[in-house]
Amino acid sequence: MKTLSLASLLSLSAASGCIVDTVEPGFAVVRGAYEPCNAGDTCTNGTACTTAMYSLTGAPGNLCSAGCTNALQCPPSAYFSSFAPTCIVSVSAGSGLCYDSCLTSGDCGGGTVCVQIAGTPVRVCVPAT
Repeated sequence: MKTLSLASLLSLSAASGCIVDTVEPGFAVVRGAYEPCNAGDTCTNGTACTTAMYSLTGAPGNLCSAGCTNALQCPPSAYFSSFAPTCIVSVSAGSGLCYDSCLTSGDCGGGTVCVQIAGTPVRVCVPAT
C-alpha cells in the first residue's frame, strides 16, 4: 500500500492549481448577515439560513437573512453597506425577508449580486444562483 505525505499532497495540489478546503467534522460554517449559505451553516447577527425569495437566475438560493414586516427589523449588513437593509414582503405569503440594499453588485458581498426587483425601483443583493 502506498502512502503520500501531507507535503506530497500539498505539492501535488499546488502543481495542479487545486485548492483544498475542508471543514472539520463537528464544526459549523459561520456566515454573516446577507451571505449565501448552505443548510446547517450558522448565520450571525440574528439571521438564519433560509431560502431567498429572489436569486439571479430564479433558481432557489439560500441566504443568511431574517424574517420581517418592515426594514427596521432587518439587521445591519455584514459588509458595512452604504445602504440600509430592505424588507421585501410577499403579499401572498404575508411575510417578508431582509435583503442587503445596493446600487450595483459592488455594494454586495461575495456570492451575491445586485438586482432590481421587477416592477419596483428596489435593488437588493440576492444569491448569485
